[in-house]
Amino acid sequence: MVRTYKRKSDRTERSTENVQQLHKAVMAVRKGQSFRQVAEEFGIKKSSLRRAVRKDGEGKKLASYSEMSQSRLIFTIEEEVELVQYLLTASRIGFPLDTATVKSLAYTLAIRNGNRVPDNWEKNKQAGKDWMTAFKSRHRQLSIRTPEATSIARATQHSDGLKPEPSNWISTILRNGHLKISTPYKK
Repeated sequence: MVRTYKRKSDRTERSTENVQQLHKAVMAVRKGQSFRQVAEEFGIKKSSLRRAVRKDGEGKKLASYSEMSQSRLIFTIEEEVELVQYLLTASRIGFPLDTATVKSLAYTLAIRNGNRVPDNWEKNKQAGKDWMTAFKSRHRQLSIRTPEATSIARATQHSDGLKPEPSNWISTILRNGHLKISTPYKK
């Protein structure tokens, strides 16, 4: 998967409107009109129309490019928002997560939620570089990098004397109801 795709041509996008028009053209062919007549009437190339009729006959759905890309997402929008909130909360209480931990957390979250994951996620037991890059670009408020060591004195300075326990902070967040997802960490 390419991280930063640059379009190389100015050919038209397959928008939802184009797909609806293509579907109407397929129905016209099914009613008995010739491919050439329908192609001229709807302004569609004959080869595209033939391919659409063949796919329709095989029971495959005609979809726009945005619909096709939505089907490849690992997490729903709600799941991603919860993951972002989790990462921001961890950072706010003094335990920011690095890239490797976030990728591992994303893999565990996807498995626990029963989401389909790519083969390389299964092999490496963590999310891939491309997913991480896209995740960071979708959520610009995150600054995921290797965290700097923080002294206990500095950590307690901003938390009103409450020192968070590294082994117990996730369960505290879950207990207080700040996070609704299950986490890969155990006590």
